Amino acid sequence: MNRDARSGRRSDQLGAKRATSSGTQTRFALPVILIVDDNEDNRDLFAMMLSRLGYEIELAIDGQDGVERARAVRPSVILMDLAMPNMDGFEATRWIRAIPELASVRIIAVTASYDTVSAQRARAAGCDEVLAKPCAPEDLTACVEAGLPASHRSRDAS
Repeated sequence: MNRDARSGRRSDQLGAKRATSSGTQTRFALPVILIVDDNEDNRDLFAMMLSRLGYEIELAIDGQDGVERARAVRPSVILMDLAMPNMDGFEATRWIRAIPELASVRIIAVTASYDTVSAQRARAAGCDEVLAKPCAPEDLTACVEAGLPASHRSRDAS
């Protein structure tokens, strides 16, 4: 899956998610899911599962990039890996929660090292949910959609 390094958006979605109105660029009102994970395979897998359901996908390669992307795109939901270089998911979540416009965004921690302590730490940092990797597509979808208005949920929840 290719990615536009400048925007963090999957390249196969660049054209489909823009429309013009009176000559200016505007966004469709699709929910934006920000995927923050240092592992490219994980980012691509989550992006594939969620883009099939009609969500606009944004990607970030670590916690610092995730904070910057979140500030820029104001996503509806953030999938946050916890163990990353530069800035881990715990710290990135705290930074995002400190941004007034993002204080209530749904943040779902996704981690390969799931245990009670890391789940408690993730919730204390501000994560709304914690999922263990690998996670079933239906669990991921249910967790993402729990924080969205019914009108923004997928019609093909598989």
